[in-house]
Amino acid sequence: MKTYILFLLLWLSLNLAISNQTLNNSITTKPGCPAKCGNLTVPYPFGIGLGSGCSIGPPFDIDCNTSFNPPKAFTSKRNFEVININISDSKIRVKNQVAASRCYNEIGALILGKPDGHYDLETTPYSLSDENVLTSLGCDDFSLGLGVNLNITFACFAFCKGRWQLRQETCSGIGCCQSSILKGLKSIFIYMDSLSNHTEVWSFNPCGYSFLGEKDSYVFSSSDLSDPGVGERILEIVPLALDWVIDNQTCAEAKKSNNYTCQENSICFDSDIVFGGYRCSCSSGYEGNPYLSPGRQAINECESNPCDDENGICSNTPGSYNCSCREGYVGDGKKSGVGCIRLSSGRSAKLLVYSVVGSSIGLLLLLTVSFRLYKVVKKRQEQKCKQKFFKRNGGLLLQKQVSTNEGLVEKTRLFTAKELSKATDQFNESRILGRGGQGAVYKGMISDGRIVAVKKSKDIKSSNILLDENYKAKVSDFGISKSVSIDQTHLTTIVKGSFGYFDPKYFQSNQFTDKSDVYSFGVVLVELLSGQKPVSLSVAEDERSLVKRFLTSMEQNCLTKIIDPKISAHCKDEELGMAMEGAAITVHGSSGLLGKQDGDGMGAVKD
Repeated sequence: MKTYILFLLLWLSLNLAISNQTLNNSITTKPGCPAKCGNLTVPYPFGIGLGSGCSIGPPFDIDCNTSFNPPKAFTSKRNFEVININISDSKIRVKNQVAASRCYNEIGALILGKPDGHYDLETTPYSLSDENVLTSLGCDDFSLGLGVNLNITFACFAFCKGRWQLRQETCSGIGCCQSSILKGLKSIFIYMDSLSNHTEVWSFNPCGYSFLGEKDSYVFSSSDLSDPGVGERILEIVPLALDWVIDNQTCAEAKKSNNYTCQENSICFDSDIVFGGYRCSCSSGYEGNPYLSPGRQAINECESNPCDDENGICSNTPGSYNCSCREGYVGDGKKSGVGCIRLSSGRSAKLLVYSVVGSSIGLLLLLTVSFRLYKVVKKRQEQKCKQKFFKRNGGLLLQKQVSTNEGLVEKTRLFTAKELSKATDQFNESRILGRGGQGAVYKGMISDGRIVAVKKSKDIKSSNILLDENYKAKVSDFGISKSVSIDQTHLTTIVKGSFGYFDPKYFQSNQFTDKSDVYSFGVVLVELLSGQKPVSLSVAEDERSLVKRFLTSMEQNCLTKIIDPKISAHCKDEELGMAMEGAAITVHGSSGLLGKQDGDGMGAVKD
């Protein structure tokens, strides 16, 4: 009899374990589909097996390669090795790669590495998360990242002169630098170079590396600068974080179609990535997989004991809970609130109730007033900050010129951000006339009833030189730098614009000066005179820069190599020479690199 009872208990335990496993799998994956590939759990909308039907669609298929022990998981496109899949924050983490590297010998000759690399996520549901950073490792290196689909460039410069500077083991610009990237990039080129080919630091740092990776996953150590195996270590410890979304529709559009994925007791969120899509999340009080039915279960909040320990009573409700007090006690019953207070007899009981109610009301009023004061102070700080930048960028001078110059044919008018927002109905999507890589143009109506076009720009390229109906040039969108934040203490700066218009002095100091825009204007002049783009990737590496080719032609007195034939055919030699000289002074002088020159008629120009 004892043996029979023991066997029965064992049978019940085994069946209970199988039932629980089946329940967990049904919440995580589609019925009948495997839940794990090696050590990786693969939740729906992803699914194991190419073409197996276990995912929401082929782009979310996971290829489980069993030739490894344990098996390894790979994405169906671009073949990234998957480390982790998280459906709560819509992120997937994959094995990384070193995008660019350069190694030199003691005389500065390049002996190993590649100068650039490419992260390509086109035709996939993934994009680079803004939890990644661009890292440049080395004592004589700078790295550039060109985001193709957003036409934005990121850069950082790492330097040091000797081991004595490497006391702080942080990635703050000394031996290692990092730059933030924007959310939504699907294709990014990484390019790195060295200022002096490591000739001054070769004894302890012969190589430089550049890569993207999840922030805080790489911890800089000065020993990395001389470690020949640091590239392999980066591959193992620094993952690449990718955002993923469902489809390319908004929640409203998906709900009208037959492909809507969010299930009951879940919430749909529109993606904040430029190419659209949506994601699902469990409603408050529920947990599980929002993409499966039934994938969510109501959380029993009472298990975490949120009510008063001794005298509170917790009642679980679908998606929430209620706290009350047992007989003889009053209050809200919550640990985070008043709790439960013993009810006294007679007048003292009433006073106690009044005091509890009064305290609650007083606390609510205090919180309300504090919040309003916070909003007022914050608004004043924003106004002061705007006024500061307005003065710094010559706003007061412009106002004075506009008010005193009565001879202007077309009066210049300054608009506040509030006026432009009102004119475009808070930059309503329905007002967009067109959009491009540099921003969107909105249709607006100003206070006098005139219809205007309002451009919401994204700091510069030659196409920002506009022409009116009389072919008069009007320049817009100058300025190429924007600080990451006002209180940032690191040397990292996000650079926005088109690569080729940057002031070279930036790569020495990692800071922009008041001459940065002058240099950018000079690049535009050279671009107009030559009819060529600022950067050309189709030529040899040392000839990619238009400015470098232009200055070389000036020094060698070979203008025919660089000048546009259309320009030389319609301009006199004197006019052409003056234009070329002005462009050379602008791009060379504003960067602080132009010194005395003899025999070319340009004179002495210094920073």
